Amino acid sequence: MNGLKRTPDQIEQRQKLCDELYWCIKNEIDMGARRGGLLDEVLDSFVYELSDKEVDEYEDLVVNQFGID
Repeated sequence: MNGLKRTPDQIEQRQKLCDELYWCIKNEIDMGARRGGLLDEVLDSFVYELSDKEVDEYEDLVVNQFGID
C-alpha cells in the first residue's frame, strides 16, 4: 500500500500489532469509552497519513456503503 517492502518478520509483527490493537480498542468500547481513547489515536494517525486520493476513496466508501454523509 505504501510501496515499502516488508520482511516476513515485519509483516508478522504488524499483523500481531493489528490483533492487539483490535483487542484493546474492543475492550475500551466494551467498557463504555466514548471519545479520546486508543481508537481516536489510531484513526487520527491513519487519516493524517492518507493521500488526497485515499481520502476521496474513504469518503466514497463511507457514503456509498454506510450511508453516512
